[in-house]
Amino acid sequence: MRTDDRDERLSQALDLAVQRIAPSVETRLRGIRRAGSRRRFLHLAALATMVMVFAGSIAYAAVELHGRQGSVGDSGVWREFADPNGAWTLRFPAGWDIQPFTERVGHAGFQGAVVSSVDFHFQHPDLGSRSATSAWNMHGLPQDAVVVQLHQLNTLAMTPRPPYSRFPLRLEDSERVHDRPAYGAPQPRLFLPIRVPTGSGYAVSVWFGHDASPSNRSLAARVVASIRFHEPSSLPSPAPSPKPSQSPLPSGGYLTVAQAQKAGLPPSGDSVRGDIDGDGVDDTVTLVRDPRARPIDCQYFLRASTANGLALAHLGPVVLDPPVLIGIATLDPGVAPQVIVNVTPGASYDFFALFTWRSAPGRLVPVALKPPIIGPPRWQSLLSSGASVGTGAEGVSCENGFVLVTNASRQGATVSVTRDFYRLEGSRLMLQPRMTDHVRLPYRDFLRRFPVLAAQGQAFTHCRLIGP
Repeated sequence: MRTDDRDERLSQALDLAVQRIAPSVETRLRGIRRAGSRRRFLHLAALATMVMVFAGSIAYAAVELHGRQGSVGDSGVWREFADPNGAWTLRFPAGWDIQPFTERVGHAGFQGAVVSSVDFHFQHPDLGSRSATSAWNMHGLPQDAVVVQLHQLNTLAMTPRPPYSRFPLRLEDSERVHDRPAYGAPQPRLFLPIRVPTGSGYAVSVWFGHDASPSNRSLAARVVASIRFHEPSSLPSPAPSPKPSQSPLPSGGYLTVAQAQKAGLPPSGDSVRGDIDGDGVDDTVTLVRDPRARPIDCQYFLRASTANGLALAHLGPVVLDPPVLIGIATLDPGVAPQVIVNVTPGASYDFFALFTWRSAPGRLVPVALKPPIIGPPRWQSLLSSGASVGTGAEGVSCENGFVLVTNASRQGATVSVTRDFYRLEGSRLMLQPRMTDHVRLPYRDFLRRFPVLAAQGQAFTHCRLIGP
């Protein structure tokens, strides 16, 4: 080994020793960079964790807010509304809206309040100058809405008799009814009549939108349970009619059927002839009227003159114009004909009552719709036909032995159509739910495909009808 080789190795060993004690600047910078990278990574990881936690909190709050649908009732903040006449009170969540109303519908007083979970102005559909309805036009109501209505439809000054409703009211005791036409209201409607000694005609109606939240549905039940009635004061009532002279053989303000038979009441309109009792001989059917009874009383009767004598049936109170005898129709070829009366002629809608002959004891009886399609008892078995611009249309016709009720509701450029089929069974018109069908179609194709709804006055098309 040469001397210069030994010197070189010694120099390298000394340099290595020095580097271990005091590393070079480049080596120290590499270490510093690695440590800084580790610190930056840990800092970014912590920041990302905080962002994820914050985003999760926001998402949870959004889900909770959506579930509550903006209802403040869960916080315990509720308001109370008192009927201006002091008849009743109800409570509702502070975040909900309330719309009181006092008005007249035909000859009836209509007052109450609508409570809703959304901001919506409730108005009645426009049915023309000669027709009226207590229904609301709910086209445009948000799908997540909940609506509770307490109302009094005061048609006659009556004091209900026991049994009275028990309080608190329970929403689960209500009936599920389908309004025809619905005027855009969610279906079915929950209907709960109320019997109290302080007045007649009270009821609760509740509508749930398709997307109504469970919490708001629960709040609606609590609103219903909060309703309380108090001692009566000056409740609104129908406008007083002039006191009539006494009717012949009066009974409670109007004639019984037996009294009307003895009174020989004059006819109202034309008669129609047809075999209604199935004995092969034509009978004569006529509307008769007690001219001395008040308009709101049962002043109209349906009289049938058969080979076995006279038979009368109450037509019931008439709200607007005098009733019209439409004729005798064969709604089902396999059964005896039925008598059809337009009990409430109107500018836009007509409402029809059906009567059929019952052999024992030989009299005309009203035909009842099963299930009833409208809430208030007076309208439960009436078939309607007509149309109103912007709201919908309804028609009645016959098809293959069934009574067909077609209901249409316009929503923008499209129309939703429901067809319900009924079969006559004795004195009942029974809905055949398995035959019900639904269709949506453009408005331009609507009247072409459903001509039964094309014009008013086309009720009971395709039925074998004998008119006056």
